[in-house]
Amino acid sequence: MHSLLLRSVCALSLLAVTACSGADAAGSDGESEDDVRSDVTPEGTVLIAFDGTGNYLGEASETIVARTFKQVVTTGKYLLKTSHAESARSAGAQTRASWAYLSYTRSDDQDQVRSLYFNGPPEGPTDTRFSDSGSSFVMSAALGAGIESPVCKVVRQPTAKKVFLVGYSRGAVLAHAAAFRILAGACGYGMGAKVTWVGLVDPVETGMKEGSDVFTEDCDANAAAYHVYGQARTQGCLSLLRSSTTGAPVPVSVFMKNAEANALAETFLLNTIPVNGARHRVFDFSPVNAVQTHISMGKSGIVFDVFKKEALNLGGLRFAAQ
Repeated sequence: MHSLLLRSVCALSLLAVTACSGADAAGSDGESEDDVRSDVTPEGTVLIAFDGTGNYLGEASETIVARTFKQVVTTGKYLLKTSHAESARSAGAQTRASWAYLSYTRSDDQDQVRSLYFNGPPEGPTDTRFSDSGSSFVMSAALGAGIESPVCKVVRQPTAKKVFLVGYSRGAVLAHAAAFRILAGACGYGMGAKVTWVGLVDPVETGMKEGSDVFTEDCDANAAAYHVYGQARTQGCLSLLRSSTTGAPVPVSVFMKNAEANALAETFLLNTIPVNGARHRVFDFSPVNAVQTHISMGKSGIVFDVFKKEALNLGGLRFAAQ
């Protein structure tokens, strides 16, 4: 039913833990690890990134998502910051943090946006029962204006040929929701065909409304093997992402905690939500901690290395040499 689980023991000196990574290649039969897409060029690449709760561009220890925004190879070189705080505040958000509800773009010489990044939701502790911590306001800033929203404007650019969406924690669910909406035609007919790869680092409960902000369904046989059911309102799996124009599933990679960590994390609504049709990469952290393991997932160099390889091999997304 599942491909052989490959494991390698790796030292994480910064986190003082040990990680073992494994992969289930569901939906990728016949796919070579070296089968890098040759049709993805920096000129046609667009990245859309959503960070996790309390994470933002410029913090001392940035997440995998922020590092991806900085390292992905596109033609964007001019950084522009935009605040969505006023509209969020008018909708009831708290905006005390200076970085709350900010997004960043990198544009090229022709003013075409090549990458878009949203700071993570800023509000509330991670264990607030069913609170979205501002996730709904981030989603509204990203796609609330429909075809005129920042996400749709980026996707609709004629120069945008391949669109990649990535996210961490609650931001991973936002990235999935954005991809689902684009594929369903929210940004216009045919725009979903541009969605090339979706990378989700430990997606967890957002507290947002299912069916409109979060897209879930019953877990398929593969995703169910990775599910730890707990107190999270989202009892199913994040939906299969499929193009409405081509009918083809979109490659999705999920980078997640193991079952032991998820069993502890569910008390804090931090257990990973699997994704139907996705390829799941499992990481073991020792010693296991309910909250710290989730934080470690988002900032681990070991996870980032696997993330970059997966993005390259499944989607063709390229990173600058460091």
